Amino acid sequence: MVCVIITYAYGLVIWAIEALFHVEIDQSGGTFGSKFSCFFATCIAAPLIETCLFQKIPYDAFARRKWQNNWLVVCAAFVFGLGHAYNVAYIIITTIKGVVLIYAYITWKGIRVDKFWMVAFIHAFNNIFFFLLQLIFE
Repeated sequence: MVCVIITYAYGLVIWAIEALFHVEIDQSGGTFGSKFSCFFATCIAAPLIETCLFQKIPYDAFARRKWQNNWLVVCAAFVFGLGHAYNVAYIIITTIKGVVLIYAYITWKGIRVDKFWMVAFIHAFNNIFFFLLQLIFE
């Protein structure tokens, strides 16, 4: 489901860029398309969509029911991990990252920056770091 949403969002943005700037974006070049396509999907679209799906929506749902944050952290992190079900090791790693992200969402009391944007930024920074590592060691 997350992949479908990211793919749809990506397609809309690519269409808008091509229409506005009268350019054609080359999306060929490997399993994930061009480097731009991969960068956009993993470093921009995914953090925004996943912050909404795996932090904001669960937080809002749990807050309305007055459940303890411990359950929220466990459930949201586990679902975040399952949303990255490439293999068992990756599920475990992303579940741990999910704990960090939902905990940041719960505890952020920012005045200038909303918790949604702060967590999306943390997620994007993480993805950019690993994206660059992948480019370096490609």
